[in-house]
Amino acid sequence: MEKYKNIKLDRDSDEHLYYQLAEEIDKLIVDGSLNKYDKLPPIRKLAEILNLNNVTVVNAYKILEKWGRVYKKIGSGTYIIPINNSDYLDGEKRELRKESAYDFSKTSPTSDLFPITSFKNAINSVLDTEGGIAFNYQEGKGYYNLRESITTYLKGYNLFVSPDDIQIISGAQQGLDIVSKGILNYGDTIIVESPTYAGAIATFKNRGLKIIDVPILEDGIDMEKFELEVRRHRPKLFYVMPNFQNPTGILYSEEKRKKLIELSHELDFYILEDDYGTELNYLDSDVYSLKSQDEYDKVIYIKSFSKIFMPGLRLGFMISARKLNTKIAIAKHTTDIATSGLIQRAFYYYLKDGDWKSQIENLKKIMHERMEIALNTLRKNLPKECRLIDNFGGVNIWVYLPEKFDSGEFAEFARENNVMIVPGEVFYNSKRITNDFRISITAIETEAVALGIMKLCSLMEEYLMKKNEKKDESLITI
Repeated sequence: MEKYKNIKLDRDSDEHLYYQLAEEIDKLIVDGSLNKYDKLPPIRKLAEILNLNNVTVVNAYKILEKWGRVYKKIGSGTYIIPINNSDYLDGEKRELRKESAYDFSKTSPTSDLFPITSFKNAINSVLDTEGGIAFNYQEGKGYYNLRESITTYLKGYNLFVSPDDIQIISGAQQGLDIVSKGILNYGDTIIVESPTYAGAIATFKNRGLKIIDVPILEDGIDMEKFELEVRRHRPKLFYVMPNFQNPTGILYSEEKRKKLIELSHELDFYILEDDYGTELNYLDSDVYSLKSQDEYDKVIYIKSFSKIFMPGLRLGFMISARKLNTKIAIAKHTTDIATSGLIQRAFYYYLKDGDWKSQIENLKKIMHERMEIALNTLRKNLPKECRLIDNFGGVNIWVYLPEKFDSGEFAEFARENNVMIVPGEVFYNSKRITNDFRISITAIETEAVALGIMKLCSLMEEYLMKKNEKKDESLITI
């Protein structure tokens, strides 16, 4: 307690006492005077030592928690978060750190991960080499050289196609829209995973499709229920993300992949495979697409570069089932004629001359590190009533509150405390209260992941405690 007795506060200053106290404790943490994981004094005790009001100490502890210096353990106290002193920020940067939030809601990379210089060189190569041609309308299927480069790239993922099989699209969302326009009619039945990508649900609803949702398990869709629904409703299409699914992050088992391919042939439906992040595979073994196993020509494959390159480019490609090529080409033409010629050519030059492989490897390394930190921190700090789905790739983690708790209400509580997540209700076809939510690790700096997750877990404990207290009060009768 001697260290705290030496804290000096200026009671004549215009700066609030609670802020001064937070600053002083912060200095003790940074200079090493307080040990990592030390417990801060009880509020009443510190208030007594420094002759302060209890509320002043409470507010100081809240500020320290906001700064990421401490975390609360419900029923136990407030503890110091270990830091690397060399990472300590002062002046203007330190002020920004104090005000920062932990954003686990976004799934696109932060701009500091974009290969700006390399892509700038690629654009200059286009303008120097091809001039105004880059701004003309393009061939409907897309720039041939880019399509050829993509076929070479896909060979590394055990997918062997020709340039004529490739349809360049303006992002995965456009791919979903093109498929809906090209091969589905108003009132047609499709099956989706539950939960699934919210943008897909919106697209399918806008087309007036009948959507059947089937629960997803930790190794893929509930196959027994899926087969039952397919035989009952005879859908035209099944929308699926087999590799590190959004939002749950699950990876389909090999058994379920093979079963899906066989069922698509036996019961005559198409599989729409959405691949946002096969490259972000953290396993020692390779992971491939359903399309690479498609011996019956029943898989339509959509690939976006948003999560592994630059989302603002709006660039991706599609490999259709061959018998649907004409319908898909017509749907693309009626949508926007062709994807930007400049962007297509620039990406081709980037693939040809840039550091694409090193960019992917660097992104994979960073995301893997963040995922490991997030998962390890969750395993240590997640309230015992909650659980998560372990993840082997991608950028998302799926977390469950206890049953009958509202993740939408919790997400709002977390947001008010500067932690952003996405509640599960967003990802279901049938809007309802759910107890699950998604964490994404793309938009938060690596060094802030552990602090953010610890704060999230602390908020979960606080939220559950408050809800349980209200529940107990409602049971009291007079």
